[in-house]
Amino acid sequence: MLNQIQWTLLVALAGVICLPSTSATVSRRELAQASGACAGLLACAPGACISSRRGPQCTQCLPGFVPAPNRTRCGCPAGTYLLSPGSGCGPCPMNSFCRPAANTPQPCPGVLVTARTGVRSLAGCVNPPGFRYVPGSAQPSARPCEINTFSLGLAGQTSCTPCPAGTATDPEAPIGEQTNSSSCRAPPGFFFTGDGVYPCAAGSFKAGYTGHNVRCTTCEAAGRLGFTTAAAMATSELSCTALKPGYAPVIRGVTQLASVSVASISLGSLTARLCPHDHWCPGGEAAGQGYARPCPDGMMTQDTGATSPEQCVAPPGYRFDATTETTVECNNGFFSSGWDRAESCTPCGVNPAASDDAVGWHSEGMLRLPVRDPNNGLPMRWLSVRGNATSCFIRRGMGILISTNGGLRAVACPANFHGTPEEKRFGLRLLSCTACPVGQVTSCEGVSNQAACEANLSQYRATYTDLPAGPVAAYFDRRACVHLPGFAWVTASSSNRSFVTSGKCPDGWYSSGGTNGTCTACPDNLMTGTEGAAAQAECVAQPGFSYVSSSVAGVTCPDGTFAEGYSIRSSCTACGAGTGWRSTPMFDLVKPNPITGALRTIKVRGNSSSCWVPPGVGTYSNSGVITAEVCNSASYDASNSIAWGLQPRPCTRCPTNMVTSCSSVANATQRAACEADMALYRNAVSGGFVSRSACKTLPGFGWSGGAAAVLCGIGSFSTGGHNSSCTSCNNEPANFLQTAGMTAAAQCLNCGSFGLVLAADVSTCELPVGSAGTSSGGTTTHLTAVNVSTLTGITDCPDSYYCPGGSPVGAGVPQACPAGITVQAPPGTSRSACNLIQAGRAPVNAIAALLSGTSYSILQATATVACPVGWACPGGTIPSSATPVACPYAPELTTAGTGSTSLLQCDTIQAGYTPVGSSGPILTAIATVAGITGTAACPQDYYCQGGVVTGSPTAGPGIPVLCPGGTGTAGASAANTAENNCQAPPGYAYVPGSPPSAAACPQGQYKAGYNKLMSCDTCSAGLTTSSTGSTRADDCKIIAAGLAPVIASVIQSSPVADAAVSTVTTTQCPAGSICIGGDITTAAGIPVACSTLVVGLTSAAGSDSADDCNLTQPGYGYSAGPPVTATLCAAGTFNAGSNQLACQSCPTGFTTSGAGATSSADCTLAAPGYGYSAGPPITTTQCAAGTFNAGSNQLACQACPTGFTTSGAGATSSADCTLTAAGYGYSAGPPVTATQCAAGTYNAGSNQLACQACPTGFTTSGAGATSSADCTLAAPGYGYSAGPPVTATQCAAGTYNAGSNQLACQACPAGFTTSGAGATTCADCTLAAAGYGYSAGPPVTATQCTAGTYNAGSNQLACQACPAGFTTSGAGATSSAACTLAAPGYGYSAGPPVTATQCAAGTYNAGSNQLACQACPAGFTTSGAGATSSADCTLAAAGYGYSAGPPVTATLCAAGTYNAGSNQLACQACSTGLTTISAGATSIAACNSTLPGYGYVAGSPATATQCLAGTYNAGGNQLSCQSCSNGLTTQSAGASFCSAPPGYYYSSASGGSAVACTSGTYQSGYTSTPASACTSCPSDTQSYAPRTSSSDCYTPTAVAVQAVSANIYTSSTGDATVWQDRSYAGSWSSVVVDASGKYMAAARSSGQIWYSQDKGATWTAIANSGSRNWVHLAMDNTGTEIFGVASSSNAAVFMGTTSDRSTWTWSDISGGSIPVANTWSSIASNGDGTKLLACKTGSGAGLFVGTFSGSSWSWATASPTGDWQSVAVNDAGTRMFAAALNAAIRVSLDSGATWGTTGSSSNFRSIATDGAGSQLLAVRADLVTAGNGVLLKGTFSGGSYSWAQITNAALPLLGNFWTVASSRDGNTLLAAKSSTSLPPVAGDIRVSTDAGSTWSVADTSALLGLLQGDWTDVAVAG
Repeated sequence: MLNQIQWTLLVALAGVICLPSTSATVSRRELAQASGACAGLLACAPGACISSRRGPQCTQCLPGFVPAPNRTRCGCPAGTYLLSPGSGCGPCPMNSFCRPAANTPQPCPGVLVTARTGVRSLAGCVNPPGFRYVPGSAQPSARPCEINTFSLGLAGQTSCTPCPAGTATDPEAPIGEQTNSSSCRAPPGFFFTGDGVYPCAAGSFKAGYTGHNVRCTTCEAAGRLGFTTAAAMATSELSCTALKPGYAPVIRGVTQLASVSVASISLGSLTARLCPHDHWCPGGEAAGQGYARPCPDGMMTQDTGATSPEQCVAPPGYRFDATTETTVECNNGFFSSGWDRAESCTPCGVNPAASDDAVGWHSEGMLRLPVRDPNNGLPMRWLSVRGNATSCFIRRGMGILISTNGGLRAVACPANFHGTPEEKRFGLRLLSCTACPVGQVTSCEGVSNQAACEANLSQYRATYTDLPAGPVAAYFDRRACVHLPGFAWVTASSSNRSFVTSGKCPDGWYSSGGTNGTCTACPDNLMTGTEGAAAQAECVAQPGFSYVSSSVAGVTCPDGTFAEGYSIRSSCTACGAGTGWRSTPMFDLVKPNPITGALRTIKVRGNSSSCWVPPGVGTYSNSGVITAEVCNSASYDASNSIAWGLQPRPCTRCPTNMVTSCSSVANATQRAACEADMALYRNAVSGGFVSRSACKTLPGFGWSGGAAAVLCGIGSFSTGGHNSSCTSCNNEPANFLQTAGMTAAAQCLNCGSFGLVLAADVSTCELPVGSAGTSSGGTTTHLTAVNVSTLTGITDCPDSYYCPGGSPVGAGVPQACPAGITVQAPPGTSRSACNLIQAGRAPVNAIAALLSGTSYSILQATATVACPVGWACPGGTIPSSATPVACPYAPELTTAGTGSTSLLQCDTIQAGYTPVGSSGPILTAIATVAGITGTAACPQDYYCQGGVVTGSPTAGPGIPVLCPGGTGTAGASAANTAENNCQAPPGYAYVPGSPPSAAACPQGQYKAGYNKLMSCDTCSAGLTTSSTGSTRADDCKIIAAGLAPVIASVIQSSPVADAAVSTVTTTQCPAGSICIGGDITTAAGIPVACSTLVVGLTSAAGSDSADDCNLTQPGYGYSAGPPVTATLCAAGTFNAGSNQLACQSCPTGFTTSGAGATSSADCTLAAPGYGYSAGPPITTTQCAAGTFNAGSNQLACQACPTGFTTSGAGATSSADCTLTAAGYGYSAGPPVTATQCAAGTYNAGSNQLACQACPTGFTTSGAGATSSADCTLAAPGYGYSAGPPVTATQCAAGTYNAGSNQLACQACPAGFTTSGAGATTCADCTLAAAGYGYSAGPPVTATQCTAGTYNAGSNQLACQACPAGFTTSGAGATSSAACTLAAPGYGYSAGPPVTATQCAAGTYNAGSNQLACQACPAGFTTSGAGATSSADCTLAAAGYGYSAGPPVTATLCAAGTYNAGSNQLACQACSTGLTTISAGATSIAACNSTLPGYGYVAGSPATATQCLAGTYNAGGNQLSCQSCSNGLTTQSAGASFCSAPPGYYYSSASGGSAVACTSGTYQSGYTSTPASACTSCPSDTQSYAPRTSSSDCYTPTAVAVQAVSANIYTSSTGDATVWQDRSYAGSWSSVVVDASGKYMAAARSSGQIWYSQDKGATWTAIANSGSRNWVHLAMDNTGTEIFGVASSSNAAVFMGTTSDRSTWTWSDISGGSIPVANTWSSIASNGDGTKLLACKTGSGAGLFVGTFSGSSWSWATASPTGDWQSVAVNDAGTRMFAAALNAAIRVSLDSGATWGTTGSSSNFRSIATDGAGSQLLAVRADLVTAGNGVLLKGTFSGGSYSWAQITNAALPLLGNFWTVASSRDGNTLLAAKSSTSLPPVAGDIRVSTDAGSTWSVADTSALLGLLQGDWTDVAVAG
């Protein structure tokens, strides 16, 4: 066994690193020998220890161990070490090596490391990354990689890898960081990409060493907008100092206009902005040439950022003067757009060659030109300049025309015209003088009131004296135009009332002319008969009125008269003789209105055709006079129609013995029925009869057809007043008294005298009401059916019966009252008399009715039953006092049984319930139920057995009982009905017994819920409850002291949530904490860490007091106090902790890596001021002077930065390197620098001094001199002299010395000199000698000045040229005075002063003379100024076109072409749409006049755009395309005039207008030819809008059908108010008509479809249409396609097509995609038959949209739901409508894709639309109280429909309308009634011909059916 010392040593040798064992585990006993000399041998096998001279030796080690070489010990194999006595050997740790049997790892020397564990020897220690391996003779080491190299390490590399070309390492990076190629980076001024390193371009920079994808930063990106760098490879933002061209330097907000001093420039103050307006900026250094320069006087730049003086130009309103190089303001009448160097302004008249164009033009400054502040660009002031064409103006009364010279001429408008009303009308836009309207002049000549007229004209006249032939009068307002008599202002179009024109007063109006601007209407009903009336005296009566005088209104002809009019003698004429004559306004009288422009057509009684008699009136000729009489005296009107005009039509006589009267009918009821029937055939207007059905028989006569009624025979009778045969008497034998001609049924039968009465149908005798029949002398009362012949008397009805009277074999038999019910007041006459019921009984059906909430009557009471449980039946009369009453709180509180008579018997409560009073549940005895207000479930802690609740003095069994012994229930419940329901409450245990009880759970136990558990649950170990009676496991939350709560094996460090208490267990309080015990849901029951109580102290496990925190934590030192404290061990000290010791210090020169060290093993770093050596052994040495170490590292002392040193040894920071090294100079900065002394300076070092300069003229042999003794050489520019004494003298001018030598000054080469003394090299010999010109070369030369040049010498100038245009007489001139001759290309002028001017383009001079320039041949010019010969005249002059010939020619450019000249080009054509004003144009700017059909677009150059459709331009102007007005448009783009579009005619009124075609006319094509009307449609037709072709002409025909055995009816041609019977009887369901009104189709509800091709006159059945139950039809606009749906084919939609209108093809087009369910109700088609909408009605109604595409139909089911009745589609098929009885009208605006509501109410049965879908007509099928079958009109506006009910005298509130129709134009509307409407009223048709504004009853005098029609469908064309 090892003793304690040996064991401690072994553990210390093993270290603290734990690694897995690599050998078999060896026990502690085996490791240590038992005793004796071998006791110290570790791991020696038993018995293998021997003694020797060297001490004990081991001959055999234990398995897994090896012997040392001298066998004095056993140890671990190589690469492993001893872990611990019980664990064996483990792999040698990282950065160490383990020799055989060493047992302890050896650290690698220095910074060497290992690449793995288990290293066996020192050879496994290699260099770390960033270091190179140094083998060494004693032991290896590692050195950091040099600059610009790197090493991956870990492989013994003896050298580092060089960085790739162009890259470098950061010299400031920490040692050892150069570990891979990424350490090689792009140096400052360069950037690194994947393919190399590149320098930063000029204008960008980069600082520092960077890796991949770090790009250079541009100056702009760095915030240096406008700056660039002087060169590439910049390394700092400080290099961004040069300005870009176009940018100006700014210092503190001020733009610099001169060179900036270097002293004022800093990055904080110098910025840049775009070169300001009116300046130019060449760029460069701000301290050099980079400042902003102002433009020359008066010149500006158009924008900022100018870079050269060429961008300075003349601004708008100015021209450039090339002579003075200034600007000159444009004169009045001129303007300039500017921003160029044009030398002339543009005349307002445009053509400067036409002097007369300038007459009348003026211009003034209208363009505001800013003069801007160069510092902020804001305007400092504004100049008003003539800067554009809008500066030109004319004065009022003037116009602008194109002159014959092509210019724009300003003219004073002539007589009968007026010009601009503006005081100044600006702009160069054509402005024609406006002619006075037709019938107006600018003269008062001939006007009666000349003074007023002249006063009016003078207001609008301007007089000008500055115009040719002045003074000139010009008018400037339309009001200067006055009317001629008979003329006035009239509206030119009824569709545009704002379009007013002058014209003749229309018929019925007059005007006296002059200033009077309106027509005066003749008095009412008078007209003039012609246009242009000038006085009221011309007014006469119009047709239909009688004349009184020209100043009095005409008198309307009354009903029954007419007048043909147009005569002062006109009077009304009676239609004819007799009574019944009527007259209706039928004559169309057209009355124009000059104010509205409308042509109003009114109907008047204007001729005899206006006369008529209504149905029921006959007419006949009496001596040539047509006489009228009412058909009402045994006569009738067989035609049943209106008779128009003065034609005979006599009444028809009734058959013999028949009269048109009911007065002979004796029976009042029958007489009233007769009269009601006759009223059906009496015309309401005339009172006459219109049908033979009005003829009624006399009493005793019957009619069976023929010319007379016959007398009734025996056995029959007739009461009269009808038109049928006699009625037979019945066949009973009793008491018949019959004769011929009987007049009443009573004459057939005698009912006797004992009280029987005659039946209403006079067919038998009956019992009277309230009586029963008797026989056998009254002894037998018959209560069952009996033959009337057996009765002998009658008696009162018995008490329990009621007797309704009537036949004793039928309804008259006495009826028994229900059982239990009797008659209260006999005799009973009806079922309601059975109304008395006994108490305790109820009608069998009363209870069910009361429970369902429905009412019941006596008639429902068929029997009685005992009053049921839960009800009280008081008895009495039904239904008042006998009504059963339910117990108010049933079923819980009810009666004990049936037959209850009072609510006081509702005293029995169900088990589980308690009665409730005003204060809650009733828990004590009560005497009566009167105080009960309700019931409730049995209350908590009670049980309720149920039963009677009343009882006194004790409670009844129905009162709740309290649970005994502390037991209770969980809550109120109807289930608690017995004591057995009582349980122990939460926190209590159940104690059985009689009665049972409950005991509280003791502390530490708990029980949840109500139950009968007899024990409580115990808390977990270590936990208890706070008291007795705990109810849940969560109450177990009190923990004992010294224990800690645990959840899921985790000790809780914060209070436990209540929800988690049940999951808590306990454990011993952990070390480092204390547990005082308490509630674990609070802090009291949670462990408290010692660290929260006192810093640095800990505790042992199981601690329960703060006093137990008395041991130090590792890294803390102990202080006994008081109080006891622990302090963190400072850096350089340590403590292992868990003790009460202070911190211990590290060995000298060592420190720890920080505070809190726990062991001396932590003292591994050098202390500050010491250098680290890895050894072995590891040592630290104080840093020598000039070196430093911050400490806390394993680094050697670092050398100070180059040029610096420290003040002594032990420096800790580079900050201590504050003194210069010898040969370096100090600079205080910032930053502080030390720079090697340059040649010529020196410093001894160890100070903070700059380098000292050598004595004047001397220098050193190089940099880094340390003393003045080093100054032994001549400085540059000085000559050396060896002396004595030694001197250095400055080199004189013309000599030089490079210095740094001991030589004298050298002379310059011949012909050169220096600029002064002190030159240093031959390169300083830079100045030319006098008389020579300098050339910079290379090489630099000096050459004698040639002729035309001179030089004074002593400079670096080339020979200077003579002044422009001059030369010398020879070479070698020294002064400009020798320049006396004109140079080639210049012209000489003798002056004074003498000048030479460069020959302008188009001239030339050979020079060397004193001659002027010569002109080129006409049409030619030179390529520029300065030509020297006529041979230079090779280019076309401006305005000429070049032709290469031969011969070469130049021709003046024709109009529409141009040439700028100075070229060899032909004349260029203007761009599309433009031309020039004249020939000889020189630039594209002259292309400024439009061609016809093009609009002008101003610009540089101007362009022209082809006029869009609807716009025009006549051309020859600078106007944009003008929009056509007054309804005119163009046929296509590029128009030069406007036309009236199709559907309109062209009127010359107001300069041209489009007038819409009226109904009945049309106009195709575009026209600009004046006309007075459109082309007329054929007679009897109208036309649809837009009325563009004859196909729009139609006949406004309507058609209607009835449902039951009726004919087809159509309206008269051209009038939807007059109808005709077309016969063709049948039960018709639907009818349709095409757009023309010619083609119609009608469907029989059970039969075929019929077709008409002649507006309904004749009809033919379409045989193959099939005999189906057709419901509804639709038709396309051409009538060649018919669509239909039938109730017999609910899944099919049928389509019939025809090409010849005689042969039809039918097919089912549904495609099988429509469900069979439900019934079709309607179908509609668009105009071309490609879009269908069909609907079904019923429980699963639906909408179906059909679309024809290609060659087939497809169907889609629309989303809306409703009981669909009717559908409609507009012509385009885009708008669809559906009406339903149970929904609002739905609309789709996208062909059925989506649907919305139209804002209408619901309940619609029919709907119709116009062709556009913008006007709807619908029938609302409301109840009678809301107006049944009323009409509503829907109007589309703003994207939605608005609805309004149509109210009109012809439309009663109870309209009873069934179906509606609308024409395509929406003007003609039909509404048809139906007798199936509620209430049933005979139907008719109402018509509106003005889109629903007014309505009339259809003239149906010819149609009996129309008076009582059951109309199923109507349709109308138009």
